[in-house]
Amino acid sequence: MRLGPARVTASHAVPERPPLQVVRGDRVRVGERDVTWPAFVFVTAEHGTGWVPARFLDDARPVATVVEEYDTRELEVAAGAWVDVLADDRPSRWSWCVAVDGRAGWVPHRVLDGAGQASDGVGPSAVAGEDRAADAVRHLVAGDRTFAYREAGDPAAPPLVLLHAAGESSASWSPLLDDLAALGFRVLALDARGHGDSEWRGEYSYVALWRDVLEVCDVLGVAAATVVGHSMGAATAALLAAAVPERVTRLVLEDATPPRPGGAPLAPFDRPDHPLPFDWPLANALRAERSAPDPAWWAAALTISVPTLIVAGGQASTVDQHDLADLAAALPDARLVEIPVGHMVHDAAPTAFLTAFTEFVRGRGEAA
Repeated sequence: MRLGPARVTASHAVPERPPLQVVRGDRVRVGERDVTWPAFVFVTAEHGTGWVPARFLDDARPVATVVEEYDTRELEVAAGAWVDVLADDRPSRWSWCVAVDGRAGWVPHRVLDGAGQASDGVGPSAVAGEDRAADAVRHLVAGDRTFAYREAGDPAAPPLVLLHAAGESSASWSPLLDDLAALGFRVLALDARGHGDSEWRGEYSYVALWRDVLEVCDVLGVAAATVVGHSMGAATAALLAAAVPERVTRLVLEDATPPRPGGAPLAPFDRPDHPLPFDWPLANALRAERSAPDPAWWAAALTISVPTLIVAGGQASTVDQHDLADLAAALPDARLVEIPVGHMVHDAAPTAFLTAFTEFVRGRGEAA
């Protein structure tokens, strides 16, 4: 999200929960991590409860110390309004905005068009007329449902398919679309079922997710592609590569693997009390599959033979880093790169992510 004026594309309502503002030195009890916004954890302080970005706390658990003051105010905005983006918090995917009436607070990236300009005096009227074709949402019908996607680059270039994390959408890749297209790819960022502008209905499972990718690629005329997945998208990409290896030329897994058997059972999530950018039943459907995965998934992942890059988020990540290392070690043509910024690697460290990706593809020919 660039600083400057931005248009609100969808209304954001402030949830009815007690506000929590913390200051340096506060002691808080750390609870669950937010399924929708993984950078946040729910904390309890003497003066209340609320969501706080995990990086504002030290590493002590279950009681942590606040290492930096955090203002939790959210800004309620309506679709079509204009706000000034004064600060962007990429890891948490929120921006500090001021409305035309002077109200200030945090607004999630997903309801902003990202069209703000750096402080150069450009106003909303000029921004509104921009042609932002690379970030335009397109639609197609594949199978029995409608899917949304974003596209950038030369339509005749080798295809690159981007798969987002749970709770996200193709917009999570928007800041990287032009850079990836410049490497010589036709870039296709998909909205998974139950997310973004794709249909919110039906079965939710990892098998359904990878089959959706295959059907969308068929409609788009993509016979084989480099596939990049983050989190849920990484698990989807790996299962796709294992099931139909002839459709994947290269594979990039960002801080996730297919669900691996043998882990502790996972209790279902309680539904958050704020608006969600995805269909809530998906969260616990996939969580149940991660809790008791089909052993064949991990076994199939170990047979992946296409060139593979695994990007690990390091100790700050919520993902078991041993699974990433084990998969990389088991594959015949894989490299493991650690970018120690946590689970949201391409958000928190886009330049490092692009560098790792570029070095990977340049060593393989085809594009870049």
